[in-house]
Amino acid sequence: MDKIIINQSGHNAVLTILSSQTDDIAEDLKKTLDSLIDDKVTQITLDVKQIHNLHTLALGAIVFAHRNITRVNGTLSLVNVTPELLQLFKTFGLEKVLNIS
Repeated sequence: MDKIIINQSGHNAVLTILSSQTDDIAEDLKKTLDSLIDDKVTQITLDVKQIHNLHTLALGAIVFAHRNITRVNGTLSLVNVTPELLQLFKTFGLEKVLNIS
């Protein structure tokens, strides 16, 4: 079963992560985000409702994708963020940088 589901329409893409642990999908997440940005997708939404543990490599992939997409006037948003993930983002001050809801 795929652990990252991609729904793309034009310049918009929604990625649904179907894994509660991101250590096994971090590299795929990075490659997927990089590929979407290379393909001129400018609006990326990550649905992270099933994530309970965010691996540092996955966190890095999200931060770098945010940086790269903002360089082309795009946005990366995280939706369905659990209280645990929100606390992690706050610990690193990322709630001020990332679009989180």
